[in-house]
Amino acid sequence: MNDAPAASTSTPPRAKSTSLYARARALLKLAVDPLTLGDGRLPGREDERAALRRFLGARLPALYSDAERGAAADETAAALYVSGHPGTGKTALLLETLGDVRSRASAADERIGTAIVNCTTVANADGIWADMLVALDGSVVKDARREFERRVLDTSSDQH
Repeated sequence: MNDAPAASTSTPPRAKSTSLYARARALLKLAVDPLTLGDGRLPGREDERAALRRFLGARLPALYSDAERGAAADETAAALYVSGHPGTGKTALLLETLGDVRSRASAADERIGTAIVNCTTVANADGIWADMLVALDGSVVKDARREFERRVLDTSSDQH
């Protein structure tokens, strides 16, 4: 017979060196998933959401109304840099927005590839290209940057 007390599932295990901040963060992570609240939208990020829609709408005009775009269509390749303090909702808002793009593309019968790459987990800049190809279609190639650029810039192929 085992007389050991049952482990509690209400709080994460506490290491002796855990700071108060780290413990609070762990508790909140377990308790709150902003993408499941109400309508599935991250609360308090309306301005940031609108900025993302303007950026994406200009590059994906078939998916966004003129009002959402707020600017003329600009289908040139572009990058978006998102920064901020840890835990402020950057990843959650981007995932929400990506889900919206996928839904819009599906409804419009458009084929759009999406990839999520956490740049903090990549050893060097070249690794970003490789991770994007893997996330898009599982491709592993020697010169990932050249292959990615070929796919993005070659509008005659059905690769993108």
